[in-house]
Amino acid sequence: MRNEKVSREASTLAAIIPALFIDIVLVIISSFGLIYLLLTHKITNFLLISFIIILIVLLGIIGSIVWGLEKQNNLIRFVKRISEQLAKLLRKDINPHKLIHWLEVLFNAADYLMVHGWRGSLLGAAITTVSDMVSLYFVFVAAGNPVSFGQLLVGYCLPILFGKMAFMFPGGIGIVEATMVGLYTGLGVPNSVAVVIVLAYRLISFWIPLFLGFPILLILRKNKTSQ
Repeated sequence: MRNEKVSREASTLAAIIPALFIDIVLVIISSFGLIYLLLTHKITNFLLISFIIILIVLLGIIGSIVWGLEKQNNLIRFVKRISEQLAKLLRKDINPHKLIHWLEVLFNAADYLMVHGWRGSLLGAAITTVSDMVSLYFVFVAAGNPVSFGQLLVGYCLPILFGKMAFMFPGGIGIVEATMVGLYTGLGVPNSVAVVIVLAYRLISFWIPLFLGFPILLILRKNKTSQ
């Protein structure tokens, strides 16, 4: 987006806000799913502990972001100290000004978001997440094995959150599929059926858009170069 002459603030918002809001929506939705399973006595200790760990990590990240936005000067001083310590540890020159400049851009983007409203972004994240869940549900229906409301929520949200936390695996490749199959199998879906459903869902929601995105990106870059 920066190459397309989009402002730093807008580029930062586009890169960070959707993922952050989708994580918030996933936590909220999965909370309802866990409550439903608790009420129906279908929750397992693994599910409960997994969700608590994810919730603590995400709340810590969100809390750190809120603290940093409210205490901007403190955050800048903290970043300077960390960069100095890393420079000594790695024995390399680390320029803290780039990090500070990025933080200032982030602060400006956050101020812009608060002034012009965040509700639309949150609503968009909710629509995106619910639409993705509906697509997964219809894959279950197509396989002749529809699941309950609570099973769908928990089996969807927790693996997606796991995938987002596994930063070394882009898109949660492998993590999402394995976790989702394990969860749905534990919730009563036959293992062979769960494998087929999860692979079909990931093909529709992740792999096909990914493979379509690469040629589109090349076309857009070619058009940009020709201009």
